[in-house]
Amino acid sequence: AYRELGIDARYVTFEPDPADLAAAIEGARALGIRGLNVTIPFKRDVLDCCEPDALAARIGAVNTLDFGGERLTGHNTDAIGVKRAFAHHDVSLSGRAVVVGAGGAGRAAAFALADEGPTDVQLEAVRAQAERGWLSSLAGKDERADLISHYACLHDDPGYINTFLDRLARITAEDVRAAADRWLRPQSRAAVVYRATAQEEAA
Repeated sequence: AYRELGIDARYVTFEPDPADLAAAIEGARALGIRGLNVTIPFKRDVLDCCEPDALAARIGAVNTLDFGGERLTGHNTDAIGVKRAFAHHDVSLSGRAVVVGAGGAGRAAAFALADEGPTDVQLEAVRAQAERGWLSSLAGKDERADLISHYACLHDDPGYINTFLDRLARITAEDVRAAADRWLRPQSRAAVVYRATAQEEAA
């Protein structure tokens, strides 16, 4: 590939011990190597050794190191590669998708899909489902009281109950992408609370 592009370079492999990752990177830089491609199992660990760009920071993985500037910068080309691979094979990203694997490339694939956002049909289906669930929660006095308390605590506005459907109708695909950008981050965590039923506790 280098020969075809007229680039005087060679592509060689290094397999450092994980404990020596930072030293290996500094050694490569000292030897005048222009950059490194990073693969498993180092894509996430290498974040601590460089200054990741915005996309790599969002994904939480780096697969390319650039020694060209004063600072060692990290980049992630996996997300772009996923999109180009799908486009090359005429595969649409507008439907449902399952990402198999949770490594650096898997994370990049998930972000590539999330960045596409939902289609109008998908967004409308989710809106309808949310509306049905919300309306069913207004069936009884206790449920309505819970909702008002919920909105008072989270939004400091018990009257939010009167504007929820209008807000729901105004959500766009761009809003969904912005939410994914904000919350789909390596440092974000989800807590699942499981309460056993009376029958399970008695078993």
